[in-house]
Amino acid sequence: LFSMHNQMMTKQKTQGNVNNKHFLHIVAPPVTFKTKLRNQQVEEENSVMLSCELSKPGLAVEWMKGKELLKSDFKYQIKNRNSIMELTIKNTQLEDSGLYSCMCGDVKTTAHVTITCKKLPPFFKDNLKSLTIEEGGTASLCCEVSKPGLPVQWKKNRLPLRANRKYEMKHDDCFLQLYIKDLTLDDSGSYSCQAGDVETTATVTVKGYNLLLPKII
Repeated sequence: LFSMHNQMMTKQKTQGNVNNKHFLHIVAPPVTFKTKLRNQQVEEENSVMLSCELSKPGLAVEWMKGKELLKSDFKYQIKNRNSIMELTIKNTQLEDSGLYSCMCGDVKTTAHVTITCKKLPPFFKDNLKSLTIEEGGTASLCCEVSKPGLPVQWKKNRLPLRANRKYEMKHDDCFLQLYIKDLTLDDSGSYSCQAGDVETTATVTVKGYNLLLPKII
């Protein structure tokens, strides 16, 4: 009887221990982007880098342009530094503009990359043209520069000119004009228009009056 009693007590304790067990399930927090991609704009023939940071290190990501999967090559450089992910686009061209994404499982971050045309230095689309005109008249020198808003300086024989009764200067967007009024022989010379760092030059030649003298018999 004593042995049977001990067996029953042991069985009850064992059942009690099983019933009193608590099971703890640890759920890892979901992966998120601590720092998201930002829109970028750069001139063509340069490099641009997209960067983001995950909430935990050591995770694999995929980079996409639209629906195209990107891989490291001569065009793209992909780097993973702990939780920081980087994509560098090299030698940018206009067609590199678009929507780029970094994906980690079901989460992603996106940004627009805009590639702009390389800025060209200003130049004269239409240069000054040399003139020959009689004294007393008005000479008109015209030229066209490639971009508006440039500082303009007119010169005669390398000396700056100012607007007055003799000289009238007009700037209409990219079109530049100089009027030389009441021409005299002294107005002959080399005239130039400087717009920014570029310059165009022409020669103005003033002819004297052709007076017809009466014949002496």
